[in-house]
Amino acid sequence: MAHWLMVGLAALLFLFYQWHQWRTIEITSKRPMLPSIVVFVAVLGQCVDKVKMPQSIPSMQGRLYKFLFELVVSIFVIYFGMVVVWHFLELLTILLLQLTLRKFRCVSESNYQLYEEFWIGGITLPLSLIILVTLSKHKIYKRLHLNCNTDTAMKVLKRRREPKAPGIRLRFSERIRNRSKNQ
Repeated sequence: MAHWLMVGLAALLFLFYQWHQWRTIEITSKRPMLPSIVVFVAVLGQCVDKVKMPQSIPSMQGRLYKFLFELVVSIFVIYFGMVVVWHFLELLTILLLQLTLRKFRCVSESNYQLYEEFWIGGITLPLSLIILVTLSKHKIYKRLHLNCNTDTAMKVLKRRREPKAPGIRLRFSERIRNRSKNQ
């Protein structure tokens, strides 16, 4: 698992890169930010869980190489997940939505321009939530597995305690009776 500090630093570097890109390029369509934030959180969760130092690289060099490796791989995973995958899906959704609503004249041009952000958000937000649930599915399974194992362990401990507890009490009570009889 990657250190959260390196993933956070990679996220800040990626956000700075995006901010620099957005300053130089004008965005023609109105995209809602919430779906991108949801996918960004999902990609960060994947970075924390999946980025690991390979066993073939000796770890004798210290933490610096490990942190640099985690930083570089996290930047690559975030860039690939956000720019290559998510922005492509978002652009494809926008183009299909424009084709469907504008070109086939399902909605008037002025109505589409007025509600463009809502139309796009209505498609991309559920898509981003599906991506979030899909990428965090293994975390949910880990938590459920841990809870099931904890419940099973508690049941076993309770079963082990029940037979011993009455035996201990009887022996202690027998000692008290024996002492009272002897006195």
